[in-house]
Amino acid sequence: MRERSLAPQVRIPLVLIAMGLWPIALRAVGVLGTSDSSASAPMRIVGIMAMLTAPALTYWLLGRLVPVPGYALEGALGWSALLLLLTFTTPSSPLRLVEFLSLLLSLTVALAVVGQLAAWVLGMRVYRGHRLRDDPVRIRRQGYVVALVVIVALMLRASGTLTPATFALLLLIAVLAEALVHRRQQPQVRAQRLDQEPAELHQAGDFDPARD
Repeated sequence: MRERSLAPQVRIPLVLIAMGLWPIALRAVGVLGTSDSSASAPMRIVGIMAMLTAPALTYWLLGRLVPVPGYALEGALGWSALLLLLTFTTPSSPLRLVEFLSLLLSLTVALAVVGQLAAWVLGMRVYRGHRLRDDPVRIRRQGYVVALVVIVALMLRASGTLTPATFALLLLIAVLAEALVHRRQQPQVRAQRLDQEPAELHQAGDFDPARD
């Protein structure tokens, strides 16, 4: 397994830089996104660079922790695209198809990488001692489930149909779907363990096929 940690003298300054870039990026969304913005060219360049650099640096650091392939790239692209779309697009009313799909895709990815981080952190406790703790498929799947729940809830709220009951039903559907996937994985996990046990015993010298 490759070394994923950074020395503290490198990690701490990078974390501080990333934390400092996010307020600049979010401020740029508000300033550059207005139709009557009088921001100068240098300010626009700084704002755009912050929108690109803040997610890239943040998720490069997190990608060294979260055991999901492509997590850093996914986070950088998702959040950068979302910030840029919110800044430089003026959505029509109603939204055109390309505007809706672009915002939906970028928002889904941006929320999903946050959900994957939460799934990994919670999984270290919930799946302690279990192979699913660092399973990238589980982490990514649960991250996208979280993103879909949030997006559907936002759509229901926009249509005026979001109530505590509908939100609870939405959560129940997500939990049941995840439980069903987890239940279907259990026979595969047990079969893999049964296949591995004879080989492990043979290597330890405690397994004799003739004796059985």
